Amino acid sequence: MAGPVLDRREILERSWRLTPAGYAWKLLGQVWPRHLQLISHMLRLVAVGAISRLSASLPPGHAKTTCMSRVFPVWVLDLWPESKLIWTSYSGQLAVENGAAVREMVTRHPEIGRA
Repeated sequence: MAGPVLDRREILERSWRLTPAGYAWKLLGQVWPRHLQLISHMLRLVAVGAISRLSASLPPGHAKTTCMSRVFPVWVLDLWPESKLIWTSYSGQLAVENGAAVREMVTRHPEIGRA
């Protein structure tokens, strides 16, 4: 049996949940450039198990941390709340900052977790 049918407005209202880039737009007001759109697509493939590893090598200041260590974990936890995530970093301080940013994003946006 098919699920409920959504009208176009409902689809547009929910479509931001499809990728981490959609989360950046909805929750942070950021429209990601093409390189982050590509990383967002690749992260989605990681999340569903289509690829097992992903490494992004970009110069400093290209939003790798925001994309991969802040927005992506929020996206995963929203869609799969039972997930257990482990994130590492080259420094303990950066790991603490990223964890705090994820918690703050989840706390500030009550729509997360209500897919």
